[in-house]
Amino acid sequence: MKKTLLLVFLLFSALQIHAGITVTEKLTDGQSVSYFQNGLIASFSDGKLDTLIDIRKKTVYTVDYESEMLMFGTFDDMREMQKLAAAQIQDITKDDYYKKQHEEIKKLKVKTEPKGKGSYAGYPCEKVLLSLPSLNISTEICYSKQLLDEIAKEVDIAAFLSIVNNAPPFFMSPEEVVENEITVYASKGFSLYEKTRMPDFSGGTKEDVTEVTSVSKGSIPADRFQLPKGLTTVKMKDLMTQIINQQ
Repeated sequence: MKKTLLLVFLLFSALQIHAGITVTEKLTDGQSVSYFQNGLIASFSDGKLDTLIDIRKKTVYTVDYESEMLMFGTFDDMREMQKLAAAQIQDITKDDYYKKQHEEIKKLKVKTEPKGKGSYAGYPCEKVLLSLPSLNISTEICYSKQLLDEIAKEVDIAAFLSIVNNAPPFFMSPEEVVENEITVYASKGFSLYEKTRMPDFSGGTKEDVTEVTSVSKGSIPADRFQLPKGLTTVKMKDLMTQIINQQ
């Protein structure tokens, strides 16, 4: 979810060339570091590149180390992928079981509660709790307009905004309903803190926490924005088409 938020909030920023911003986050199961500089965005998990977005080339790269694949797609490719996804969703809605499930989930209303102010890594933020109380599902975030404004001086992926907004809403779980509401806050600020709670398989509750622990400014080495070598390069659209044709 966090990566999803990281991508969306950047869609609202404006390009200027500055010194670079590095954001380090503590995750429930590791550490994430994101770099923003001169139209480039690189996201690392535990020291390995996950995603690289090149605004100038309007291209997104993602790395799957398990399958040793480097997947890439242009913004236009992703629009085409959305059309393919929309067609698949239309097929799913013809199935009575999934159609009924989708209609029931659409009835869920997320409760939104302001929770005051907070501060992480030296940045002030606004707290909000989004929840489905009857299902014991909630996410608390603390978003910082100040940090978003500073990152907006480094990167601009506004062209990506229409892609995200045009994604066909088809919720198959209550968690997705809450997650959809969270993306609204991406335009308001960078999420410095996020805690998600939901039921686990044993009848208890599991928590997932992400917290920004440091933000630094300064020139970022070029190798932070270099793709790993020795991987098989695959177009995202080709891969998606192949998966659909195998169904």
